[in-house]
Amino acid sequence: MMKRSIVIILASLFILSACVNTRKIAHKPAELEVKGVWFSFFDWNALPHEEDAFKRAVSDLVGEVKNMGLNVIYLHAHSHSDSYYKKSTYFPLSKYVAYTNEFSEDFDAFEYFIEEAHSLGIEVHAWFNPYRVGNQAQFEEIQAGSILYDWKKSDEEIGSRYILCHRGAYFLNPSSMEVLNGFTNAVRELCQNYNVDGVHFDDYFYPAIDDSVEELSFDKADWEKYGSDKSLENWRKDNVSALVQSVYAAVHEELPDAVFGISPSGNLSNLLSSQKYLVDLDRWLGEEGFVDYLIPQIYWGFEPRLSNGNTAPWAFENCLAEWLSRMENTSVALYIGLGLYRCGDNVKDGNEVSEWLRYNDIIARQVESCYQKKKVTGIVLFDWRDLKAERASEEVENLRQVLRG
Repeated sequence: MMKRSIVIILASLFILSACVNTRKIAHKPAELEVKGVWFSFFDWNALPHEEDAFKRAVSDLVGEVKNMGLNVIYLHAHSHSDSYYKKSTYFPLSKYVAYTNEFSEDFDAFEYFIEEAHSLGIEVHAWFNPYRVGNQAQFEEIQAGSILYDWKKSDEEIGSRYILCHRGAYFLNPSSMEVLNGFTNAVRELCQNYNVDGVHFDDYFYPAIDDSVEELSFDKADWEKYGSDKSLENWRKDNVSALVQSVYAAVHEELPDAVFGISPSGNLSNLLSSQKYLVDLDRWLGEEGFVDYLIPQIYWGFEPRLSNGNTAPWAFENCLAEWLSRMENTSVALYIGLGLYRCGDNVKDGNEVSEWLRYNDIIARQVESCYQKKKVTGIVLFDWRDLKAERASEEVENLRQVLRG
């Protein structure tokens, strides 16, 4: 009996050790066009505040991106109606970039990032959050000398509605033509001044709205004031689509070889809600002039469960199948956003022990699944700092093997 127990224990240890860093990589029928990573305002904020140290850190991280087998960085350029680049006449410099007296006056951190990435053959796409301004403190910190400050003052002095407060947070008003034009011109300005390979939006469109409660109805007052023969839902969808169409045109006019795309929510039932996002997905996929690609954020694992024990509708393969069905008759490219930030974390997923604690190859298997789908031509990881997190180190090593093949 003792001998049998020892054999079982040794066999178990062998299996566990084998799954940590050694995986059999699935056959890859086609290469992925895009293997990207998002570099968010959190990542910017963690960079050194002294110029030489900043340069070394950026050079090192770009090298690590290359070594990981990635080829695109989605770099925050505008996260809270601000600017991470210095050549901006529309939005104030972001507090998340250390433009202090420890940076020389002519140093442009965003430009340096692009140059370093391009030196290693890595693309940089400027990432914009289209409507988010931020919390109360961020709203109060808006400085003079930008269109954002002018909009804020106009709201205070004459009661215009460029910036809306909703559930304690501030957003640019999607129904304002001035906001649409100002935002489009800001994107155009960036494309004129920086050699980016693309422009990118994420899913910060309309916030969660409750039209039955006046203070939670967001821009409903504008629809009522200016009148429209459209339903409120369609009017809001058209507001978002007008901005998307305008920015698409500006990007392609200024940088004909660049691309413009969006990373919407990965759960289609949420994305197509009439009270949140207000995304006209069918129009974007069916008509020219809106997006070149989509990156649905499918951040769930393979095994999330409902309270009855059944696999949840938003499990990775379910979401992926729904998106593949949606993308059957469109020229828009499909990349998949993957939730690297969940690796090694105790994510509540309906299991007794979270899937993200039981496995160290979830993202690697998701990439392999994407390789098998002809329509999927890219994957993007959220986000950079999680490639460096100790809790995700085994997952990252397994992912590296798949990406580098």
